[in-house]
Amino acid sequence: MELTNIKFMDELSAPRRSMLPPKTLHHQPRNPADIKLAECAIAVGVDAPQLLLYSRVSSDLQGWMEKSLHVFKQAEEEAEKVTPELFVEYVRADEQGQKDLMVRLIVMLTSYKGFKSFIGSFEANQE
Repeated sequence: MELTNIKFMDELSAPRRSMLPPKTLHHQPRNPADIKLAECAIAVGVDAPQLLLYSRVSSDLQGWMEKSLHVFKQAEEEAEKVTPELFVEYVRADEQGQKDLMVRLIVMLTSYKGFKSFIGSFEANQE
């Protein structure tokens, strides 16, 4: 991922909501003896499907991330095989070397455009 500077989700980080302190509410934990069995059953009935869905989604996402990482590494390897030598030279050069190469490329491009217009006018005169 050096060539394309692509970042994957496993390289990104963001604080989870559960890690952030609540801003306004400061709940005191209840005594476990005061919690009724019916409340526990309701909580499990709500939380269990959410956890099941989360585990399925996270495993699918993890598989997708691993597959994408492999695909992008393979694409970079293929790109390195067919990368023009001038681009490789530019990437490997230091900052001053990159500036020099850029100046040379601009001169070459200007020369090519001038040559192309000359050929175009020459062909127009031939007709």
